[in-house]
Amino acid sequence: AAKLPWSIVRKELTSCLEVACLYSETTRAMASVKLSVPTPELYTDNEANYHRLVKAFKLFSQSKEYDVFRSGWKSSAPAAWELRTLFKISQLLVPRGGKVFHLPGKRNPSDYYSRGLTLKCLPQDDPLLIEAVSCARGRPSCVDDNKLSDDLPALPLSVVVDDDSDTIKALKDYVCLKQKDDPELRSLLCPSPNSKPDSRTLRKYSVVIGPSGRSNDGYVINSVTRGLVVPRELRREVCDRLHLYFIHLGAYKIYRSIKSDFDAGPLSEYLKAQKRC
Repeated sequence: AAKLPWSIVRKELTSCLEVACLYSETTRAMASVKLSVPTPELYTDNEANYHRLVKAFKLFSQSKEYDVFRSGWKSSAPAAWELRTLFKISQLLVPRGGKVFHLPGKRNPSDYYSRGLTLKCLPQDDPLLIEAVSCARGRPSCVDDNKLSDDLPALPLSVVVDDDSDTIKALKDYVCLKQKDDPELRSLLCPSPNSKPDSRTLRKYSVVIGPSGRSNDGYVINSVTRGLVVPRELRREVCDRLHLYFIHLGAYKIYRSIKSDFDAGPLSEYLKAQKRC
């Protein structure tokens, strides 16, 4: 059978598992010669994996039974292979007091070590990596709060991590709200003698009337793709969030997959989001 291409999530989760296995083997070797074993710290630059690992660590600390662990995800359960991988990583690191940290940023210093780029210094001497690790350690952990409970819609909109319809719905609601602040779109939603839309705007966009039957209670979509129109000033933010939601999928694939849901500009907007990540 043909092998399926590896996703970013699978690649990075598998890397995390390999690291956890290496730590486990190292601790056994250290214990055999009576050396003290350091507490494991797992760092990832993938925001989606970070939040899943945090939740996995929390669930495993509550119960070490796989069935209980699996039931803790409820409606937001990842794929079966992903659950097994998360459980195994938790099994190897949590008993030793393991923690997981996120290394965000436009320039992730650890990229040099994961992508085979030319190194300018050793990892332990890299000031950017040292600073990034220090910031990650100082950032408040999600383990003790309710951000990763099953009440996912209560998350701040900037945390777009779970593959469920509520995330997209929240983003759509946000865009609809911001449409009324955009001069071009406001001329469609709230027409007046002083602000009439031009012929190009009328050809390109359509207004979906709201429940009240008034246009100012509706929203604007692309007349061809039927995607929700994203105001120009909001395109960068929406493209960045979609890039995270689809877990670093290629820009072209996101653009083709999402155009019936969002009109966030041309392909170049998604390419920019990919380069910024």
